[in-house]
Amino acid sequence: MQRKRIVSLVLAMVIPTLLMAGTTGKIKGKVIDRETKEALVGATVSIEGSTMGAAADVEGDYTIVNVVCAHSIRAS
Repeated sequence: MQRKRIVSLVLAMVIPTLLMAGTTGKIKGKVIDRETKEALVGATVSIEGSTMGAAADVEGDYTIVNVVCAHSIRAS
């Protein structure tokens, strides 16, 4: 009987953690000029229909974290 209580307690603590794990992701990329292939420093990249986004660094790289679902991204 004691063993069942311990197993139940452990499962009650572990299952919510497992359900929340891995529910977000990350979008990484590089923004470059189509013609010159040079990095676009400071370009803003955002997920359309949300408030999530990031600015490109000096090499044109950007990362948007904690992404749940994304359909389209836009750079400006």
